[in-house]
Amino acid sequence: MTTSTDRFATGGVGNVFFFVDDLEAAVTWYSARLGRDPVTRGGALVAFDLNGTTLTLHQQDDLNSPGPAGTSPYWTVEDVDAVVDDWTSNGATVHRGPKTVFTGERLCQLLDPFGNLFSVRQVTAGHDPAPPSGTSAVTAPHTLTADEAVQALPDRASAFYSALQNEHFVLESARSITVSESSSRASLYLTTLSSALVAFGFLARTDYALAFLTVIIPVVFLLGLFTYERLLETSLEDVAALESIQRIRGVYATLLPGAGRYFPRPSGPHGPNEMLPIGRRASWIGVFFTTATAIATVNSIVAGAGVAIITVQVLDEPAPSIVIGLGTAAFLALLHGLYQEYRYASLRTFLQDGRG
Repeated sequence: MTTSTDRFATGGVGNVFFFVDDLEAAVTWYSARLGRDPVTRGGALVAFDLNGTTLTLHQQDDLNSPGPAGTSPYWTVEDVDAVVDDWTSNGATVHRGPKTVFTGERLCQLLDPFGNLFSVRQVTAGHDPAPPSGTSAVTAPHTLTADEAVQALPDRASAFYSALQNEHFVLESARSITVSESSSRASLYLTTLSSALVAFGFLARTDYALAFLTVIIPVVFLLGLFTYERLLETSLEDVAALESIQRIRGVYATLLPGAGRYFPRPSGPHGPNEMLPIGRRASWIGVFFTTATAIATVNSIVAGAGVAIITVQVLDEPAPSIVIGLGTAAFLALLHGLYQEYRYASLRTFLQDGRG
């Protein structure tokens, strides 16, 4: 079976034609520029051999005339800039370049005095995309690095806005995950605590009640500490994600005149980012209205109850034991609040530094 490859087997470029209005003047000029004499003369054309590829100068006619076109072969040279200096000082003009592209090639297009485009390329070490002699002209494509891909982007503004939209979506997903995790962890702790209280209800009038409390209270308290710490982390993550979203919305607000009213940036204690000003005199009380604080309060009461039970066993006096237990609960709740305030203050400083 005949394949398309069999019907159209190609090698390298064999001959490049330049059409000129003055053949003899063009031959003289190119002989000087190329540093060699023609190898073929006949009729309306003169040909030069350029290391295996033929450059043919042809007198213009009714079918072809001089001038740059959409296709331009590039001739390999040792020093593009030296060729540009020599050719431009002898009547050629720079049409495009010179510049180094992401493949490592340095390229330049030159217009000769006859209006034709002569393009040259210089290959830097380790970046020659041409196949070695004797191998197929079809090779694996050059694999771009990340930096090269960024440099090759045709429209960086569109790419930037696309990246902003993707980042906005990722941040919204991250916020959703933190809320879901917070709910799950708080539910796990409260379910464990309520189950322990139900179990104690069945054992309250038995000889095993004290032993049960001795075991279960430390377990519930430790679970509460772990839950509180993670709830605090997720709330900080949520605030950080929200702050990033607000910055992105700030970019959206600049897209068109008047767009800012569709993307207002909340501020003050009633904005969606009201957690950010925690620690200021006007909003410090906000620290007591988080899920983490609710768990910390309940867990402090659990710890206070444990201390009261131990105290009553030692002193055999209920009243002092209750006072000591309440004091312990209040002290632990205060410590939790101060710790939470410290964490939020650290985050607020970090975000403000990031804005700067």
